[in-house]
Amino acid sequence: MPKISVIVPIYNVEKYLRKCVDSVLGQTHRDLEIILVDDGSSDGSPRICEEYAKSVGASIRFIRQKNGGVAAARNTGLAAASGDYIHFVDSDDWLEPNMYEELLKVSAQEGADYVSCSCFLDFENGEQEIKGYNNSQIRFMTVNEYFGNYLKGEFFLTLWSRICKRNVYANVRFPEDVPCCEDGLTAIPTLLNARKIAHLGIPLYHYRQRMDSLVRGRAAMPKIRAWFRQFDSWFAYSKTQDKIFDTMIMDKYKSVMKKFAVLITKKTKIPMPANLLSLLPYSLTNFMVKLIGRSG
Repeated sequence: MPKISVIVPIYNVEKYLRKCVDSVLGQTHRDLEIILVDDGSSDGSPRICEEYAKSVGASIRFIRQKNGGVAAARNTGLAAASGDYIHFVDSDDWLEPNMYEELLKVSAQEGADYVSCSCFLDFENGEQEIKGYNNSQIRFMTVNEYFGNYLKGEFFLTLWSRICKRNVYANVRFPEDVPCCEDGLTAIPTLLNARKIAHLGIPLYHYRQRMDSLVRGRAAMPKIRAWFRQFDSWFAYSKTQDKIFDTMIMDKYKSVMKKFAVLITKKTKIPMPANLLSLLPYSLTNFMVKLIGRSG
């Protein structure tokens, strides 16, 4: 029975953490190594982790470190992992009980070392949507097909939506100098490491939709710069593929810029229509964001 290393980066999520860990412990596939990495939480999260480590035993490993960001926590967990497969779980989300069983079945039967699934979007008001195909069909894709389908909005390109064999993360390290987008920045390297990529249309992961923190707080501008760094990496890959993704990346960029327009208006005190940034050349907006970020 293959062992899955389940890595859970944790930071101030005491309200949600038990549901997350319980959903991992409740998996029908039992051979798990659960690595809880607390990234300097100031709430009750470390105490909850200690309780699980004591009550569950050897299958849970609790690591506590100084705050370095989610990428640092992911790197710590990845370095500690010994399983045949790797899965990252966000600490405010939760899993369907058969998630690992279903994805491992695809991997074993089809020889896939990168297997993703559809997911549920769970909103604070109790509403729920499904992101993905919502059927039991298994789709096999090349790197370009998978990346292109993500850019078209057919599913998420996230760490938590997939389990991968260890080889997929060979020589992959999450960039610790960005506050977000570490999954997007490592998307292409992990896809290129995969020998066979599969997507199962069944939604098996619950992605909690909390109030959007991307456009709030003092860290908002570094997050915007991280998005541009992600776009730059995608354009760089597109260039190696005869720029076949450029149009789709620009569509993604325009969508993100509409969300950021309000924040940039607040930072500069200059009224800005929501769609203005998306109409400007990418290189100009990228320069503006970096300049505002340095001054703010």
